[in-house]
Amino acid sequence: ASIVAKVLRDRIMTALDGVYPGYGFAKHKGYPTAAHRAALEELGPSPAHRRSFTWRKVP
Repeated sequence: ASIVAKVLRDRIMTALDGVYPGYGFAKHKGYPTAAHRAALEELGPSPAHRRSFTWRKVP
């Protein structure tokens, strides 16, 4: 079930890449990569972004 959920989520993120260009959803699938963070800093959050998410560095 978890694999099916991940595949579905990846497909949704790829579709969102076409709706919100510039964020790179098709590449990072919503995971907190450096490129994703840079896009958020440049463009601000899209309507698809969770407002409750916080960026924290793991020690």
